[in-house]
Amino acid sequence: MEISINPQKNYELRINNKIRLKGKIKVYKEDTVTYLDYGHISSMYDRDTIYIQNSGNAMNPYWHFKECDIKYIRLAKKK
Repeated sequence: MEISINPQKNYELRINNKIRLKGKIKVYKEDTVTYLDYGHISSMYDRDTIYIQNSGNAMNPYWHFKECDIKYIRLAKKK
């Protein structure tokens, strides 16, 4: 999984080199935490890493990316 965000806040999220999502990202802050909103998916941003909760629980079931079988996805910026 890979995500690219340009200075105009447009993003493309790719899985296996295929574009899965694209659009305009919304950035908002709450206290000292920065959140990124991709429409129906939200994530937390800290320094050079994006954290996405991929799946929910029994009370709030969802699965964003069935290709990834982990609950939390961590995307770190390439150096």
